[in-house]
Amino acid sequence: MTPPEAPEASLETPPTLGLSPADGFDSMCSHKASNNIQSINESTSPPDDDLWLFRDDLPTDIAQLRMLSDLYFSRVHTRRCLGFIYRPTWMQSLDQGVLCNKYGEALVALVCALGARCLSRTTNHRLSQPAFRQRAPIPGHKWAERAKVSVLSTLMQSSLRNVMALTLLTEYCLQIGQFADAFQLLGNCYRSIRLLSLDSPAQYLPTQVRGDMTQKESQVRIVWACYTMDHVLSAGVPQNSSWSRPPPIPLPVPDSDFLSQMSPSTPAPLDLDAFAATSGVGCTSPRAHYIYLSSLRTKALRMIRQTMTLDDLTSPESSYLKLINEIDVWYNALPEALLLSSHRIYALQEMKTLSATMHLHLAYHAAVAALTRISLPGFNFPLSSTMRRAPPAFINQCQTRCRYHSDQISRIIEIALPHGMEPFDDQFCGIAALEASKVQIIHAAIIQHGDSEAMQAADRCIRTNLALMEMTSAGPNLIPLRIIVALLKQHSFTDLANSITEKLGSRSLEKQPTSDFNGTAENCYLTAIAPFRIAREGLQTSGLSSPTSMSSLHADERSPESAPPLISTIQNAGSQDGDTYLMTPGGGWADSGINSLMESYNPIISNMEDFDMTDLDLMNDGTNYLTRTLTNYIRTENEGGKCVYGVTMTYESASYPA
Repeated sequence: MTPPEAPEASLETPPTLGLSPADGFDSMCSHKASNNIQSINESTSPPDDDLWLFRDDLPTDIAQLRMLSDLYFSRVHTRRCLGFIYRPTWMQSLDQGVLCNKYGEALVALVCALGARCLSRTTNHRLSQPAFRQRAPIPGHKWAERAKVSVLSTLMQSSLRNVMALTLLTEYCLQIGQFADAFQLLGNCYRSIRLLSLDSPAQYLPTQVRGDMTQKESQVRIVWACYTMDHVLSAGVPQNSSWSRPPPIPLPVPDSDFLSQMSPSTPAPLDLDAFAATSGVGCTSPRAHYIYLSSLRTKALRMIRQTMTLDDLTSPESSYLKLINEIDVWYNALPEALLLSSHRIYALQEMKTLSATMHLHLAYHAAVAALTRISLPGFNFPLSSTMRRAPPAFINQCQTRCRYHSDQISRIIEIALPHGMEPFDDQFCGIAALEASKVQIIHAAIIQHGDSEAMQAADRCIRTNLALMEMTSAGPNLIPLRIIVALLKQHSFTDLANSITEKLGSRSLEKQPTSDFNGTAENCYLTAIAPFRIAREGLQTSGLSSPTSMSSLHADERSPESAPPLISTIQNAGSQDGDTYLMTPGGGWADSGINSLMESYNPIISNMEDFDMTDLDLMNDGTNYLTRTLTNYIRTENEGGKCVYGVTMTYESASYPA
């Protein structure tokens, strides 16, 4: 598979994030349009007007039910593959007063609970104030608990309605951090799908009956919702997954087609394999693109947990480079409707798809980073041992690519921060911010040897990430911030570490030890914030009871980002000559013989034997995603006048321990 042609973009240093190193953490937090943390002595009782959100009984007032339904359909239904309830029928049933009769009390309770939780994550809403969010109950939580009792009591009665409730209950548990419950519930979702044959291609033969089309699309979305949640919970560990392969059923159609009950306006790929064959070209369904990217990211997480030969890693036919290329080809072919920029954010807000689009772009950068972070010190996955034996230039290219994607994560976060909490509805956003920060800290402090400009650039990115992490972290558990503070202190970001500690209080950052965040073979190289690891460790700590809930971590122009750094295939790795490899518009690699143009380029290659690996143990927790920074590129014109990009690879003598 040939590498994708790099999109036209500036190859200059990525734009800074608009913050000077002198800017304090408080000023960054004001940038995110959120109030500062209030005094913990402030009352956390809900206002009288909101007491109904904390009662046991479901609301019966039509206006309240409509408000909760609107919140659910605008902020939960639009994410990932959760849009399986047909809204027109739901709203009609609401107006007729027959919601529970038609959908069952459990499903109604979960829609209300998920809608109510959105209020605590709505910019400037009284229930979203930090002091209240960190210490008060979750709005609608009693309804979700009520639904859980109902769902478990009918677990042996497999029906489409019950599978819907099971799926939303799993999503709710994921959102509030009840990961052990989510893991077990998702297993039941899979079994119910199998019993009902919802994953059978025979269920989805073409039909012209509108009611059948709507129900079939709803079933398709339920199956894919469970499939993608399985990816979230398994995090690349095959033993934790219920799905050995993708279900051979159609991918979701665009919401406009689902609502209109019409045949797809654009040809829908038959299944995931058909989508992959075209890299999604021509497909306008955001959910279909998310499913494909989710499958690619899972491949990446599984690949770094395996071992391979050096040739398998660096050769032209390397599965490693092919996977990076596959992800890039898909991203460069995204339809205009799914592009992200500071201008398009407003259009995406109007269409209620900003959160979903944010997730898509963050997940792309995180997926490539998941593959390339093994080139950085401290990310000790099984594949890291092979990477240490690769030629220095190849390692440097992977490090550069990793940092590039981390910085792009920060840039995406920065352009969305002024729009409040809503763009970051999916908990993946907070995870991506954490993982980007880890890479930026390690790369600036070690790979770039603590260079002052490099440290300042990393500081700006980390401050942006912290603004999001502080916005989405609630409750007494601040694990992501504790991880970052510990790393900052270890790697000479003292001022930034002190500013976080001063803002949030040293006690809140020391409630749990920060010395054990390593992903080891024993815990399948899962990061300290991976749902399955939290669930298992919670059970081990508390016996057979469920772990305490951990709060959620919580275009017309293409996005104005520069082209990602190249990772060239390595042939004749023993050569000591400086070779320049160019990616041609057709996707091939060629030796340009123009080293003279690159005399000023001096790639930073560090001997890993010089690193104190014990000082980097914190990084072993195998952040489930991430990436890295831009280096020097050249841009030349080929005979056809098209741009090609190249990077000089100078081989230096260095030994890398296995």
